[in-house]
Amino acid sequence: MEKYSRLISVSGRTFRTSETMGDIFLAHVSDITERLVTELVPLLHEGGVDMLLIGPTSQIIVAEIPDTVPVDLSGADITGAHITGSHSMGTAA
Repeated sequence: MEKYSRLISVSGRTFRTSETMGDIFLAHVSDITERLVTELVPLLHEGGVDMLLIGPTSQIIVAEIPDTVPVDLSGADITGAHITGSHSMGTAA
């Protein structure tokens, strides 16, 4: 069974992903923001696959989910790190 250890929030929508898928998604987002273009980016997450429109002004927030903390996504609020624009990829704990 896949371990979903990251929360990724894109423009207000939150997805629970694996570490690997989160890394792949963020690498693609970083490339897009560096090139100052807008593209659809696939994100494989706990609920399936979504195509997300990502551009230089997209708001992306990433949070790690500790192994010892249960996560209920119905009320998830990961507003800690606010990331926008190019060269702004990061991880909030």
